[in-house]
Amino acid sequence: SIPKGDVEAADAYGFSGWSRFRRIIWPTMLRLAWPAYTNEAIFLFHATTLVFFSGFPVWQQRGDALYYAKYFADKTFNPFVPYPILAGYFILLTLVVIGVFGLINRHLNRHLPQEYRRKLSLRMNLIR
Repeated sequence: SIPKGDVEAADAYGFSGWSRFRRIIWPTMLRLAWPAYTNEAIFLFHATTLVFFSGFPVWQQRGDALYYAKYFADKTFNPFVPYPILAGYFILLTLVVIGVFGLINRHLNRHLPQEYRRKLSLRMNLIR
């Protein structure tokens, strides 16, 4: 999906194969594909976190966050305190991942005019 004009301009400037790839094609590919990479990183973060919380046993008598939330809920008979705290922690970590990828996206698009910059947007999906 590299614009044909970019490749033709690189040829007109006399770039060879490797330098054309390194200076023209690779940065454009990365800039165009970065939002999809961000999406995959978020999905991977969610999948590994859910697998960790549900699949790994307690190690050396120390539990993970879900273990302690269940323990606290069982002792106090109030699940409305530990589970929202755990969910807030999970959402906070997700927002950190989105922020880091957003900073990288801003760095990749710094040479573009303001109206052509693609911003990462946070769209809430309440109903799927």
